Amino acid sequence: MKAILHAEQITKVYHTKNARHEALRPTTLTIHDAEFVSIMGPSGAGKSTLLNLLSTIDQPTDGTIHINGEDVTGMKEKQLARFRREQLGFIFQDFNLLDTMTVEENIALPLALQHMPKADILVRVTSVARELGIEDLLAKRPSELSGGQKQRTAAARAIVHQPSLILADEPTGALDSKSATGLLEAMVGLNEQGATILMVTHDPVTASYAERVLFVKDGELFREIHQFGTRKEFFEQIMEVQRELGGAVRELV
Repeated sequence: MKAILHAEQITKVYHTKNARHEALRPTTLTIHDAEFVSIMGPSGAGKSTLLNLLSTIDQPTDGTIHINGEDVTGMKEKQLARFRREQLGFIFQDFNLLDTMTVEENIALPLALQHMPKADILVRVTSVARELGIEDLLAKRPSELSGGQKQRTAAARAIVHQPSLILADEPTGALDSKSATGLLEAMVGLNEQGATILMVTHDPVTASYAERVLFVKDGELFREIHQFGTRKEFFEQIMEVQRELGGAVRELV
């Protein structure tokens, strides 16, 4: 199976005047084509640091990161900006939609930045909006949408340019349980169609929609589990590790 992302012995160290903080210890991991992987861990464990490095938002102190065969750690900022536009899709907790644009224009933004012809943009936007159940919202503005509709719009924007990797940072954090379930089921559907997804979450229910969960503790990978059997059984596996980590316990409903 093709490796979409491979990080080799990456670290992140922050220096202050009087101290040295090792936010991420040497870490190696691989995400394969069409995988849905979740990263979990207690607050301050290093999961956000890891996501920032893997998403090219931050640079590792040491180590290398290859995405779709390209060494992103060796790129200059201009190269990185172009690489993000073309190869990566982002779904944030706070949606990051532009209120002055319609849903259609928000989704189309990555394609417009690539100077795709307008007719082709319309076809692509309509297709992904249909996949995510928001085709009837294309003329609306973000202020007219519910939280779940905003997050589906953000997800559509993340996939419209067919990126190599979708990175989701607490995508259900601002949603009610019904909207969160709808978004996660939509993400599973995208994954089944071939999308590669890496998601950071603190919520075991959200993580149970992934195929594989990586647990981070004290700045390093602590454990990895794979989904076997039902989602409820996988949720119980996640909860077992959560208990070891001292995380909060909740029920799957």
